[in-house]
Amino acid sequence: MSIRPGQRTDTFRNSTKQRVIGALPFLAVLFLASFVPTTRLAARVLDLSPSRVKRAPYRLVSVKKVALRPLEQIRVTDLDQNGVSELLVFPSPYLLVRKGPVRKVSFLLMNFESEIIQEEPILGSVVATGVLETDVLDAAGSELVIGYQQGNQLRCRIWNYQSLIRKDFLLYERHDTSTVWDPVVVPKKALDVNFDGLKDLLIYFRTGHGRMPRGWLVLDPRTGKIMRQALFGGPPSPLGYFLARDFDHDDHMELVLGTNAPENHVEAGGISDLWAYLLVYDLVTGERELSKIIGPYYGTVRIVGEGPEPDTWITAYSRSGGTVTNANSRLSLFRWKSSVPVKELQLVGNFDAIVGDDYDSDGQNDIYCYIDTRNEIWVISRNLELIDKIKLKNPTQEKVASFTTHLSCLDVNADGHREVVLDLAHHVYILDSHLRLLASFGPQRCIFRGPFFQGLGESPLLATEDTQNVTERHAIFWRLQPTPFLVRYGPSDQALKVGFAVLVFGVLLFGYITYRRTRSAYRLLTLSLDALRTQVISVDSRGQVVDVWGHPFLRVENSKPIQETCREKSLQPLVRVLDEWQRTGRLSRTNISLLPSWANTPLHVVFQPVRGSRQLLLIVRSTEDATGLSREHWRGLARRLAHEVKNPLTTVNLTLQQLQSESMRGQSLASEQVQRALTRALAHSEHLRAAVQRFVKLANPAQRNLQRLKLNVLLQQWSSSKAPALPDDIKLLVDTTDGLPPVYIDPDQIHEVLNNLLENAINAMPEGGIVRVTTRVEHAFRRDDDSDPRDYIIIEFKDSGKGISPDLLGKIFEPGFTTSPGGTGMGLFIIRKIIEDHGGFVDVTSAVDLGTVVTIYLPVEDGGRT
Repeated sequence: MSIRPGQRTDTFRNSTKQRVIGALPFLAVLFLASFVPTTRLAARVLDLSPSRVKRAPYRLVSVKKVALRPLEQIRVTDLDQNGVSELLVFPSPYLLVRKGPVRKVSFLLMNFESEIIQEEPILGSVVATGVLETDVLDAAGSELVIGYQQGNQLRCRIWNYQSLIRKDFLLYERHDTSTVWDPVVVPKKALDVNFDGLKDLLIYFRTGHGRMPRGWLVLDPRTGKIMRQALFGGPPSPLGYFLARDFDHDDHMELVLGTNAPENHVEAGGISDLWAYLLVYDLVTGERELSKIIGPYYGTVRIVGEGPEPDTWITAYSRSGGTVTNANSRLSLFRWKSSVPVKELQLVGNFDAIVGDDYDSDGQNDIYCYIDTRNEIWVISRNLELIDKIKLKNPTQEKVASFTTHLSCLDVNADGHREVVLDLAHHVYILDSHLRLLASFGPQRCIFRGPFFQGLGESPLLATEDTQNVTERHAIFWRLQPTPFLVRYGPSDQALKVGFAVLVFGVLLFGYITYRRTRSAYRLLTLSLDALRTQVISVDSRGQVVDVWGHPFLRVENSKPIQETCREKSLQPLVRVLDEWQRTGRLSRTNISLLPSWANTPLHVVFQPVRGSRQLLLIVRSTEDATGLSREHWRGLARRLAHEVKNPLTTVNLTLQQLQSESMRGQSLASEQVQRALTRALAHSEHLRAAVQRFVKLANPAQRNLQRLKLNVLLQQWSSSKAPALPDDIKLLVDTTDGLPPVYIDPDQIHEVLNNLLENAINAMPEGGIVRVTTRVEHAFRRDDDSDPRDYIIIEFKDSGKGISPDLLGKIFEPGFTTSPGGTGMGLFIIRKIIEDHGGFVDVTSAVDLGTVVTIYLPVEDGGRT
């Protein structure tokens, strides 16, 4: 069998079909992966109500990032009151070293372009936590009130950069340097304490831990006079949670605050008695009232804001450690001159509360409460009734132990309605007036510092401070923009991750299937070309070998010019054809014949250009025919056949001439003489007929007639027919294994195989011997050519003859090779060809003077039907 130039095999015809079949699993996986996101997208498009939209309609986009120096923090201000915000940059008090030499620090006022508008230097070691922007002086613009430490003094500076006003006052001086010194100065609020029309400053200060002085003082910003100072011991009260109001209508401002352990309620060593107290203090007369609220726990009382009536207020109590449980958290409504709450609302877990906008449109601002254990926002009325609540989605699932909540109401998207901005120190949420999520960003360590206004007609930016590390700090500005349609209504992030993972898996699976199919097709092509004794070489326009398949007739290497490996003189015609192809792109000859030094037969080379590319295929075939024999083999067989035919014909011819001569002389021949002559002539003619029959079978192989047979039965029938005709000194023993599975074989061809083996065994035992035939099953046997292990039925044919020497053992299957004086040398060759046509193979082992064993392997599956 040969391959014509341009002919395509079944492997290439079915390549497209195999690719489609291989892509089916990949397409199925993609369909399943896209089904859920597509369904969700359709549902969202059909129903766009806010309750059904899972993705926020707005998103925060970073518009600018300003690098800060280490240990700096920012604050958004509008000191010139022109509607355009500025950025105040100053040292962070919690990150500076509290003890050390006096150092110079500066407050920088910058615009959005990071240009420094004004710088205010302060000679001090620590700037306290409080920086207050207020309007306490009768001057243009707002004032900046700064509390700071300078040596053993706590001081306060009032700075107005527009009016060039700078005032500095002494608040407290330490005389005993052996005491604990951990100062804090926090200006909290500007208010009219005695209702004289002039604002005063309410300042919280702390000098140290334990029983060291701490408390509140009222400062006249015009003269620097301390109008009232209220000191107490114990741990400090929470900062920022207080209420200043004239509750008794005596034209005196009263201060209501929560504290853990006020004066005279501290155990030995400055340890709190674990009770929470409510302190009411008259900022003019200094009178105070103390109420024990709840305890003994580690908890915190905070003043949330005013109650529903002018003489009421709301307090919040939540745990901060120790033995307190979540059940102790609550909101309480107190009335003036009463230590017993009018009403309480039980909450669960740690929470923070702040007064926000009017949620239910009843004319009173409501309380927005964030509960960290539930990650929920509750809206509560001033009468401590739950109005609404929502659960926030926290992608980080991060618990905030001591969180800093910043809740503000402002119009962030310039739609005329104020939104709620909730900062949880790691995630920022923006909600509309009905607690529907508008936008969020995080998780990242950013603190919300406030809205940054850019003027009329411009939506404000959101200023945050990056607190991820100390050495590299940044101020980041965000703008609220509508979320793109595909992002808002497309698949969720989790669905995208799953879809991407499925896509990667599908690509890998498709690649693996394609690789397996390509490898199988390549192997099938290689085996087919090798079985057909054909070699295909692909050469590019530069003469380099691209790929090689099939039987290695020409010794070439990939990626090397074929001219380098074909330097032998007998291969120069091939080189000349390739040179012509490289120069002109044409072929004057489409085939040539070569006879390399390493080849036994001439090689026929066909040149086939590849359409659409500058490549040339070289199809190299041997000059052997379909029988697998070369011309040299046929010449040798012809000479041997002529020799075998010549001798019997000569004998027959002489016998007939003798009979003719005797008859012509008129002599009467005895019947015995005639009988001997005729017997000799018939024997030689039979030998002649057998030789011719072998030659005919080799030249024209008969079609196989496969039948499903039991091999043991066939062997018994064969041995029964052959045993009576054997010489007396030859014994034939057949030993079969029970339970052999049936096989598909041609009984006539198997009989011929057994007859040839028996004839060879008899010739190898001139003095007699034993021929033993056995059968068995070999399970999961794998040859080098088998892709998978297979089951074989084995016929073992063993004689006790003279054996074959090792130097001749490798030639026994060559056509015409024989060691018998009268043999043709075709027996073993025909045996191997018949067994290989049945899908099996033959193995021969021999030892001199011990005998020869011929092992035949027949596959169990189909006996070579395919």
